[in-house]
Amino acid sequence: MPCSARWRADPIWRSAPFTCGSKQDPCVDGPVDSRRMHRVLAISLDGFDVRLADEWQLPNLTALRSESATATLHSGTAHLTGLTGEHLATGLDPVASGRASAVQFAPETYACTQVGSSGAPVFGAVPTVVFDPCYFQLSVAGPEVVGITDWGAHDPGEPATARPADLFAEVKQRFGPYPARQWMYATPWASPAECAQMAADLTEAVHRRSEIAAWLLSERLPDWRLGIVCVSEAHSATEGLYHGVDPAAHWRSCPSREAAAAGLRSVYMAIDQLVGDLLAQFGDDLHVVFSLHGMGANSSDVPSMLLLGELLARWSGRSTPDLSFPVNADGLPLLPDGVPWGAAIADAIDPARGVQRLVSRTSRHLPAPALRRLQAIRSAITRGRSVQPGPGSLDWMPLMRHQPHWSAMRAFAIPSFYDGSVRVNVRGREASGCVDPSDYHQVLDELEALLRSCRDPVSGAPATAGFQRPFDDPMSAGPSDADLVIEWGEGILGFAHPGLGTIGPVPPRRTGGHSSPLGRCLVHGPGVVVADLGLGSSFDVVPTLLDLAGSPAPWPISGQPLPVLFASP
Repeated sequence: MPCSARWRADPIWRSAPFTCGSKQDPCVDGPVDSRRMHRVLAISLDGFDVRLADEWQLPNLTALRSESATATLHSGTAHLTGLTGEHLATGLDPVASGRASAVQFAPETYACTQVGSSGAPVFGAVPTVVFDPCYFQLSVAGPEVVGITDWGAHDPGEPATARPADLFAEVKQRFGPYPARQWMYATPWASPAECAQMAADLTEAVHRRSEIAAWLLSERLPDWRLGIVCVSEAHSATEGLYHGVDPAAHWRSCPSREAAAAGLRSVYMAIDQLVGDLLAQFGDDLHVVFSLHGMGANSSDVPSMLLLGELLARWSGRSTPDLSFPVNADGLPLLPDGVPWGAAIADAIDPARGVQRLVSRTSRHLPAPALRRLQAIRSAITRGRSVQPGPGSLDWMPLMRHQPHWSAMRAFAIPSFYDGSVRVNVRGREASGCVDPSDYHQVLDELEALLRSCRDPVSGAPATAGFQRPFDDPMSAGPSDADLVIEWGEGILGFAHPGLGTIGPVPPRRTGGHSSPLGRCLVHGPGVVVADLGLGSSFDVVPTLLDLAGSPAPWPISGQPLPVLFASP
């Protein structure tokens, strides 16, 4: 399956595939060493920014680093695929898996959907327990793999599964349900109270996760050679609360800033405690604690999910609303009180929705005749509207409102959670393609010129920071690929174009995102030689886990084991 040349050309993490048992396998070439006498406990910190952890000097992780073989990890640009969980589950980078994104475009129908994991787990050659990994197809894993998926995973990618089947019910009876489900994709920045509550619930979720992991590995499923515990609360917390630590000027006077900063730190402290508790309980085992990439300010939601679609609609000759929101003294566009981001954008696009919202708020105070009249108006407004989207649907994303027109456009924005993505309507590739393949690069030139002319209407800064054209031949693009990938400038919340007018400024959605490729891997335990292992690839972690656990990979995987040394027994 094709995959964007953007990933294929990234040398930072691309390396020769590793197959346990080959000449590249250090566990076969050298003598058996002390690592073979220990189990391996792996703790995956999803969406955990090591720079914040270092700044806050989290005690357990700081001590662990001083006692470990430590590698700085770099994901290249693979963290922007949104498929980090799949990379961990399958051991495959975007080129090997053929997946540049979780979003799949169907050129036959112009439909876009979000698709779960595309491959079976690489783990299972030795007894393995997993707790809450993302994009992990437990149902097709080998019989040696047991555990739970989607107890409280951020972007789980797969339906909740347990092995043995009654494990979910047992966990719920002993520990209760996941206590922070409502905050997993929340955007609470407009409310100090919601920021504080999000942090409190996510902190409680970490503590409960720690208890469940300890019970699973010590009592319920104690016969394991490799244990993988995934911790996702930092991911949810950073996306919702990063404005608390973001130095950008437009957050300076945000009323929720203090609550967000304190809340984010609380979640990180709880994760640090989880690491300390589990390592103390399983002190005789080898420990691998890692974060495959970091986090930072979100510069993609508004331009990728909304503005790009509106701009290309205007470029194609259609009119769109200006979507201008009031801005505070620091340049921050404001949400209406009590209105979520998606609803506020929908109201700005379609003012009738705002009328409907007003009707809903005020109707209970009206006399019966006026109430009946307003209910009739509301029915007329809502008649014919689509039902709630189903699983995998991306209809919640504002740019999808232009999807019915894509077949008649020369190019259109497709859904993206990170950098902007544009698909050219190529003849012979898309069902109603109108751009001859010989004109492909000319259209891309025109698109880049269009976007380079856009500036933020508040700051005046350029809207774009760079472009990537993954393909010379448009016929090489696969269903998860874009023809033009756009890196946005920092804090872009609107477009001002000299010919097409102004769109926005629009309030932010998530305040944090996958904006740092840097992670870290700590290998610790009996016999491990404390060392700085330098810069490694995020794709070196899975080969390292398999190597330490003595677990052969069922297929060639990406990366190489980190050069961890062991003292002689």
